[in-house]
Amino acid sequence: MHNNIQSELQETTLLMFNTIGYLIRESHEIDNLRSSSSINAFLNACHEKILHKIEQKIPSLSIGSKYKIEIFPIDTKTNFIHGLTDFCCMITLSLNGTIHHVIIGSPALQYIMHIKNDVIFTVDQNMQKKQIKHSSIIGDVLVATNVTETQLPKSFADIKINYRVTGTILMDTIHTIAGRYNALLYFSPIIPPYIEVFKLIAQNTKYLFTLNENFILLSTKTIHNPLINLLRNI
Repeated sequence: MHNNIQSELQETTLLMFNTIGYLIRESHEIDNLRSSSSINAFLNACHEKILHKIEQKIPSLSIGSKYKIEIFPIDTKTNFIHGLTDFCCMITLSLNGTIHHVIIGSPALQYIMHIKNDVIFTVDQNMQKKQIKHSSIIGDVLVATNVTETQLPKSFADIKINYRVTGTILMDTIHTIAGRYNALLYFSPIIPPYIEVFKLIAQNTKYLFTLNENFILLSTKTIHNPLINLLRNI
């Protein structure tokens, strides 16, 4: 792909992410947007405003049949505890039917897991189908869990893992990439969109991904083996 077109695709996707964040922060209804249906309705209402801003910012990028912008919410309704301030999504920009640029993050909080460098994959409305070409993510990862301290075995302290109760799994994934934790530990129920996001991260970074019926673990190699051995005995 021509460098100028690729640059415009990247700039457009980032602009869309920032625009959603702005609209969320400026919304007077933000405290009432605490369900997946209301958030989807909010995003739909934002769509024309987003396209207008993009066309103003990048006139040479004509949004039409060749270009397609989509927003995939990737939280579940049980995680919309704090409304749109914690809302996480995947934004994709397609050219001629192929996705060429992706941003995953929390628009309102401006946390971004930035997938770039001609990421090419397909995805359906349920985020079930993905084929990754390549990408790059900057940052170290770490530990967050959605269980309480009393539910964690005491031996967690022996391997020096920092843990906390979490409300939004994807937000912790983003914190992981930003270097706040050394691993992300998520106990069941296992939510398919999260599995896909974790797999995506693991396939394109130095981090390891483990999944069984009880937990998801995304971790550095240094803590992966002792933690897995510990979890198998829970």
